[in-house]
Amino acid sequence: MAMQQSATLRPPAFIDLNVLPEELRPPRYPAWYVPGLVAALLLGVLLVPLRGVEQANSAEPTRLTADLELISKELTQIELDYGKGRDIRNQLAAAEAATSRLADERQAILGGSQQLSADLYAALQVLPPGTRLVSMTAAEGKITLTGQAAGQADVLAYYRALADSGKFSQSRITSMDIAGGPPGAGGVAFTIEVTQ
Repeated sequence: MAMQQSATLRPPAFIDLNVLPEELRPPRYPAWYVPGLVAALLLGVLLVPLRGVEQANSAEPTRLTADLELISKELTQIELDYGKGRDIRNQLAAAEAATSRLADERQAILGGSQQLSADLYAALQVLPPGTRLVSMTAAEGKITLTGQAAGQADVLAYYRALADSGKFSQSRITSMDIAGGPPGAGGVAFTIEVTQ
């Protein structure tokens, strides 16, 4: 009989020791409240790194845009410098071409420059006073002297002096005209051809 008695014992009943009426008691939370609160806290903690990543991602395009603007400015400056360099190269090429043309013209006018310089010196040495040379050209071993003299006698004297200088093998007057000018000024324009 003792066994039966222990088998029939009911579990002890829950005894609520809270003597406060139900209205004054703190609210009772449902069973899902604590796990929901923990999940919300975990989600909040996970969102903090995501916010940092989002800020880093928003700062990256701003930095890249600033870098792109800086590179664009540097590229523009390089293009300007290249354009200035190209302009200077073009000016230098034009100056070199002009110098080359002048050298070619000088060579064409002077022929053999050393020979002509010696011939010019010889022609100037015997030039009578009051007579001046306007031009001197050389072609195929002949030198043409063009100038002005005070009178025909000066031209004839110059012609003889060139022939007697020993520098030239032949000398001849190709033209002699009275130069135009104010009345009483006189003067003769002449052309003498000498052979080297």
